[in-house]
Amino acid sequence: MSVALARHDELVRSAVEARGGRVFKTIGDAFCAAFPTVSGAVSAALDSQLALHAEPWPNSAPIKVRMAVHTGAAEFRDDDYFGTPLNLVSRLLSAAHGGQVLLSSAAAQLGRDDMPSDSALRDLGEQRLKGFVRTENVYQLLHPRLPKDFPPLRAQKGSGKGTNLPKPITSFIGREKELDEVRGLLARTRLLTLTGAAGCGKTRLALEAALEVDRSSGGGTGGERCWLVDLAPLSNPSLVPHAVAGVLSVREEPDRQLIESIADNLESKRLILLLDNCEHVLDACASLCDTLLRRCPGIRVLATSREALGIDGELTYRVPSLSSPGPRTKATLESLLQYESVRLLLDRAKLHRPNFAPTDEDATALASICSRLDGIPLAIELAAARLRTLSLSEINERLDQRFRLLTGGPRTALPRQQTLRSLIDWSYDLLDEDERAMMRRLAVFVGGCTLSAAEFVFADDAQGGADVLDLISRLVDKSLVQVDDSHMTTRYRMLETVRQYAREKLLESGEGEHLRNRHAKWFCLESQSIRRRHHEARWNSEVRREFAEMDNLRSALDWAICCPEEGADALWLAIGLCTVCLSSDRLMEGRERAAEVLAAVDAERHEPLVGKLLTVASMLAWMCGDFNQCREMSDRAAEILERHEDDCELVYLYGVMTMVRRAQNDRSGMESVALKRIAAAERTAHPVMLAEALRGKGIWLDFVGRHKEAHTALMESLAYSRKSGYELGEAQVWNCLGEIAREMGDYEEAARYYEKGLAIFEHSDVSWAIQMVELNLAYCCLELGWLERAATLLFQGIQRNLEFVNRAGLQLGLAGVASLLARRGEHANAARLFGASMEVEKAMGGGPVGADRRDYDRIRDFIRSTSGDRFESLLSEGRALGQDAACRLAISELRKAVVSVQHDA
Repeated sequence: MSVALARHDELVRSAVEARGGRVFKTIGDAFCAAFPTVSGAVSAALDSQLALHAEPWPNSAPIKVRMAVHTGAAEFRDDDYFGTPLNLVSRLLSAAHGGQVLLSSAAAQLGRDDMPSDSALRDLGEQRLKGFVRTENVYQLLHPRLPKDFPPLRAQKGSGKGTNLPKPITSFIGREKELDEVRGLLARTRLLTLTGAAGCGKTRLALEAALEVDRSSGGGTGGERCWLVDLAPLSNPSLVPHAVAGVLSVREEPDRQLIESIADNLESKRLILLLDNCEHVLDACASLCDTLLRRCPGIRVLATSREALGIDGELTYRVPSLSSPGPRTKATLESLLQYESVRLLLDRAKLHRPNFAPTDEDATALASICSRLDGIPLAIELAAARLRTLSLSEINERLDQRFRLLTGGPRTALPRQQTLRSLIDWSYDLLDEDERAMMRRLAVFVGGCTLSAAEFVFADDAQGGADVLDLISRLVDKSLVQVDDSHMTTRYRMLETVRQYAREKLLESGEGEHLRNRHAKWFCLESQSIRRRHHEARWNSEVRREFAEMDNLRSALDWAICCPEEGADALWLAIGLCTVCLSSDRLMEGRERAAEVLAAVDAERHEPLVGKLLTVASMLAWMCGDFNQCREMSDRAAEILERHEDDCELVYLYGVMTMVRRAQNDRSGMESVALKRIAAAERTAHPVMLAEALRGKGIWLDFVGRHKEAHTALMESLAYSRKSGYELGEAQVWNCLGEIAREMGDYEEAARYYEKGLAIFEHSDVSWAIQMVELNLAYCCLELGWLERAATLLFQGIQRNLEFVNRAGLQLGLAGVASLLARRGEHANAARLFGASMEVEKAMGGGPVGADRRDYDRIRDFIRSTSGDRFESLLSEGRALGQDAACRLAISELRKAVVSVQHDA
């Protein structure tokens, strides 16, 4: 697909430039271009479509591109354009289909007299583009060699009368998928209820869906009209029929129930009733809907509620939060625009600060705000209002006090929508006492929990474990708890904003300390299980389950560290957390937490656990390329574990001790530890331990040049790994076999081994291992002349180093990029990047060995021979770059290299 996209970019960019245009911005794979004339823009669009349509796309379906042309006065600043014309052409583009070119009315008027040969315009009529009050006459560009028939535009026709639906005064951001789904569901059911958390945008989504249905075909599907009944102001359920009657102009009759009068009035009519905010008058709404749906065959109901109505025939649709960046996202402002919550915040910010112009420096704070507010639209709008007096960074810093910060909604809004606290108060007040107790107690979990965890932590409480599932289910029904079934075990979680509210209630209740203690005890047990699974084949298959508990492990560890008498708990929690970090991109976090706990506990009193934690910490240091600290910690751990005869831990510890001695070229030390590892594994008689030890033996034998014996040991390790289902062990054997083949100069055989290992690591999503094998494979591809594949692998490997610090991977990655650039004649930057890689090696306390060392030295010699007299000075420039600058330079050069290599091919 990357080849196809690069070809797409080349065709479109060439067409733009050939017609005098300039690409001023790209968003993902989309181009934004400016032209001096409308005819130039239309010609470029036509040329692009003809080229794309004629292109013989390799190994993929044809790429169908939608395009839009508009003209108007825009503001040019900072090498970019701003203003209403940009918004309109964006909305016009959203209305188009792949392969279609649309023109605005202004563009059609100016370009009509200078159209490309054989082209024409088709009038598609007046369309209401999202976010614009006035309609726009839209035209389609036609040409004999292009498709001319497309589905109806993704726009809204007309508005019509005979409905009380309000016209929104703010733009509707995102939700394209949800809007299409709601419209589709509404077309095939008579009662659709939109449910979801407080402030998630149920009302706005329902209103947009109703407006689209009402506008389609000049006034609704089958001539239906949509009528809105806002139930939020009602405090008495008996007033629900009166609210409906008032909207529909149904009069009360003496001695007759009002619901009967409404049913008689609607019996022969066709309409959609939008009942908004049903949760506090749920029974009355259910009764009303049941009567109307049974008596009035032409009536359909679209309802919004935090809880389903619970009657026959009801279809529910849970409205999600807006898409948001992850909590650790590092991105540019442009890349964040893919997230709906970010676009909403930026849009609403302009209402409060018209001159608001964030930069890439604000991107981290912007991403964090949207993530921490769970993508809840109302919370984001309240945050945008704060931009009148605070910067994005200042808002982000104050979100721990979000209930004091996020106030000041519009005066015309309902009181419960003017502050974040009152929004959740509304939901909390609708709960009974048992539900309130469960909601506040669930706040002890961070990032959610399993049912088993909840039952353990709440076992001493009045409800008892038997009632936990029932109470959690009731909170799920009321949209206060979410069900996450994407893991091996079902998890229950609250949005972080809801959890913080519940946490305040928990602290007020006086139950906090007791529940934190129970929470820490449960995750101590989990940590012991995590470490046990790490020693067994099950670790690979259950690693994602452990990732889900990262936040809980952090929270429990924070609590245990504050309790000096809980030293054993703190150590076990650190062991569990750091073990999970081994298989994630959080290597530095694991190292920092291990150091924190080791400094806080009584090491002599808890010596066996200290040995276990030192083992994990030394592994983390090895993965980060900090060989000196790895050796220091692993030697200390060995003294402890040997004294306590902990053979399972020793097998893993001796493994990292073997590798660090290899990196430091300590042959005798490596042999001694490798033999100790075999003995420890044999004492356990566990197939996973034997697989680990035999792999280590193979690495040692290969290092000392006994390649045949090394191959034999590795094949024995492979057999044990397969016998026990130890997939990660199997993957590491393939990598070791690749190393042997590479040392022997058989790069094609090495590449085949690496590919086998990479497939397993990618399936398990083990970041550090993926990076290791990607770089090994990249070196093979360089030697074999597979430069496009090499460039892609190097790009991925360097990118991963931005997520976690791995000096060994960074060193080899930078040297690999240097080799690629040197082969392409980019000698100066090749030498600079090689200098940067040498500086990384200096900081590691060791360096590449075996095949890595041989290839590394060959790269150095090749770059020296091509750089001439400037070699040493360019190396010095590279050494001075620093790791971040070196990564940025490498990524920049790789992007250019990928395009260049593809062009050459």
